[in-house]
Amino acid sequence: PEEISSEPPYIVALRKLDRYRGNKLWAPESQKLFYSGVTDVLREYIARRYGFGAMEMTTDEIFRKLSTEEIDKSLYSETKELFLTSDLVKFAKSTVSDEENIKAVPVAVRFVTSTWRNDDDASDLAKKSSSDATKNGSIDAVDNVGGGTKTEAADTGIVAAESETTIEKKEGDHVL
Repeated sequence: PEEISSEPPYIVALRKLDRYRGNKLWAPESQKLFYSGVTDVLREYIARRYGFGAMEMTTDEIFRKLSTEEIDKSLYSETKELFLTSDLVKFAKSTVSDEENIKAVPVAVRFVTSTWRNDDDASDLAKKSSSDATKNGSIDAVDNVGGGTKTEAADTGIVAAESETTIEKKEGDHVL
């Protein structure tokens, strides 16, 4: 089991999501691994951010709980769609189009970057972590996904991708 980080949940989630960026793990034989990984990162983030057991809950249970939170309706919908797609891939052995696969990580990143700002419990720790990391040069920012725009989180200096554009394969990319 992985240790729970003392870092704010959004930083942990963005770092983990960065591992899925640019890797074409969504080849038909790898889609289950890809979607499980992306949604598990979100489940961990949701559990730490909102304080309920998202790791042990169904998609429906998670989104019933999240419906009581202040989350933009379109963000809520696209994140729920990501989880439903993941469920189809994992449990119904569905194969998803490249177009849908390309959107998975940017949707997950948008969810994290859009909901962390309301995280009062982590705000002081985030400022300290950001300050310490800036001094030490230790935060790896989640950068541009497929040429999209970057949004800088004002209080922390974390740069996160917000993109719906395609992820281009560069020479040397490897599938894990």
